[in-house]
Amino acid sequence: MKILHPKTRLPVFSMSDWQTLYSGKTAHHWKKDRSAYTIADFMLHRSGKVEIEKLLASILGEACSLQQAIPEYEVRFDDYGKGRMHDLGIEAITKSGKHVFIGLEAKVDESFGPRIKKPYLEARTKRMNGENTNADFRIEALMKSYFPKPKTTLFDLRYQLLHGLAGIVNAKTEYGKNYDHYCMLVLTFQTSLYDPKKGQENLGDFNTFMKQTSLLEQSTKVNSLIWYKGRIADQNTDVVFHSIEY
Repeated sequence: MKILHPKTRLPVFSMSDWQTLYSGKTAHHWKKDRSAYTIADFMLHRSGKVEIEKLLASILGEACSLQQAIPEYEVRFDDYGKGRMHDLGIEAITKSGKHVFIGLEAKVDESFGPRIKKPYLEARTKRMNGENTNADFRIEALMKSYFPKPKTTLFDLRYQLLHGLAGIVNAKTEYGKNYDHYCMLVLTFQTSLYDPKKGQENLGDFNTFMKQTSLLEQSTKVNSLIWYKGRIADQNTDVVFHSIEY
């Protein structure tokens, strides 16, 4: 499997190569035993490729081979600005020839960010003050897309998960075509900095979000996986939460 730089598409061979993706305002993300550092170590020095292939095989029901992965991989899904930045965008192919996109979100115990109501109200306030913003339009469009009957309680869900779903099912192949299958994969690494309480809160936020959309249903538990499946935006989609002792 090739690991490629998101801008140059040159191979990423080392931790120092990966670290160059974090500078300026994002430099603080690169810290040993935190998510960005750990997913790099997992893929470069440990069994990342093999473990993800096994996980996919258990979900898809057939062998799956990872072809390439791109850290900090952006998927645009509307005309309102920056798209969804996946910690790792992975292309895979199954034994039967199906092409799969995996949008991987790495966690230690970092949260799924603010609740939807925070960025929405901030955007509406900017608009009332005459400032330009499209964030509220984006959120409204996403909620209509992934929650067929929006209600006020949905604004208490985590925005990163809503944004993440859009960034999964809108990914395209290098030829601009849809993939045959999509997977949103949340990997939680229980490193020395992992806080079990925060980890459980993340799992609770994940399950609460997934159970609110009628587009996905929880599948039979596979080993330690929390697994939801269904069709989102007419695409076959799996959403998985998996913890790894590290």
